[in-house]
Amino acid sequence: MAASGLSFELYGQGWERAGVPSLGGTYGQYTRNAAIYAGSKIGLSVDDVRDKYCCCSDRPYNIAATGCMVLTASFPGMEWNGWVDGKTCAAFDTTAEMIDKARYYLAHEVEREAIGQAGRKLVHGRHVWPARIEALWAMLEGLP
Repeated sequence: MAASGLSFELYGQGWERAGVPSLGGTYGQYTRNAAIYAGSKIGLSVDDVRDKYCCCSDRPYNIAATGCMVLTASFPGMEWNGWVDGKTCAAFDTTAEMIDKARYYLAHEVEREAIGQAGRKLVHGRHVWPARIEALWAMLEGLP
């Protein structure tokens, strides 16, 4: 990523081990994270549990909630949660694909912003706590 020529800022822990400087950890700093995402063109989400169905951190939800386009590593079941490549996010499987998509969407502002707004609508409509609680109640109905 550092050799891609793309302009970016990284936040979080562990990037130094990959040889890339970070602007510091933001774990648990939700207001700061929201401000960072709201001021960004693309928010990157990569998790280390990409092999589990529907398993990802809350990062793509936090990014999308601000209207920033989510560029996420693909994970099984992402569509079930509403994450559709090219519609509510941009998804990738390899580092090369991630860089290609970042370049593409940086050059295509209208598409990038439309995906960001679709992601925002998804999160605000389906993934806020009241909606999730209703879905939980629906799953529990009829259980002994």
